[in-house]
Formats: sequence, structure tokens, C-alpha cells
Amino acid sequence: MGGFLGGSAPIRFDFDGALRAARRLHELAVEVDGVRSRRAVAGDDASTGWQGMLLDEFHGRRTDDDMTLSGLSTQLRAGAAHWAQQWQHVMSENNERARARRVQQISDERSGLGKVWDLGPGSDDSNDKVGPAVCPRLPVPPGFWPTSGPQRF
Repeated sequence: MGGFLGGSAPIRFDFDGALRAARRLHELAVEVDGVRSRRAVAGDDASTGWQGMLLDEFHGRRTDDDMTLSGLSTQLRAGAAHWAQQWQHVMSENNERARARRVQQISDERSGLGKVWDLGPGSDDSNDKVGPAVCPRLPVPPGFWPTSGPQRF
């Protein structure tokens, strides 16, 4: 019984905290992009009319700086996406586990005659009496708002 992670108890997970972390990481990525943009403008202004032997070194440092900030922004966004994916994964798994618990409960509540019937020509139709578990949609930036709550069966 239970989902592919085993067990039937709900997985303990800070759903709100995961989406808060995703939001904050995304906000930081936006801030880094802003810094990157402002530094590019400032660098253009500084290099306008610049002549001399340090200009090439300045351009090299600007390129390094731009690549570093770009990589940081990308990694922050990837971290935000990861937290959202974990939220979706655990919410889906908990829905599967809640469904499995309900199917088991219905099966356990069957009468003795029903259980004898299952051994003969019949079958336990408990699974058919419970709707499917839903995999919630992935929360998306910038808000990373929950797309559903725990499913009840």
C-alpha cells in the first residue's frame, strides 16, 4: 500500500516553506539581473572614449563579471524551480498515499460475505470506488503560488 516511496503515512514536508524559498530565490535572481544590467551600462559609460593600455584588461574583467552574474542568476532560478518541483512531487505522492489509505479502508470495511465472494468468482472493487489521485500543476514564477492542496478521498 502507498506510493512509490513506500508507506502510507503522509510525507512530512514544509509545503509553504518550499514555495517561499522558490519565491525568494527567484527574487534574488531578478535582483542579480538588475545588478548585471546596471553594471553593463556603467561599464559602457566608463569605456566610452577610454584610451590606453588597461582598456583590454577592463573589457576582460567586464566579460568575467557578466558571465559570473549570468551564471549566478541562472543557478538561483534553477534552485527556485527545484523547490517548486519538490513541492509538486511531494504533494502528488501524498495524494497517492491518501488514495491508497482510502482504498484500504474501504476494503477493510467490507463484510465477511463480501470478502468470501472476493475469493471466489468476485473481486474486491474497493479501488474502483475511489477517484484518481491528482498530480498538481507545477507552481510557476514569479509568485510560485500553490496550484492545489492535499486531496481528500
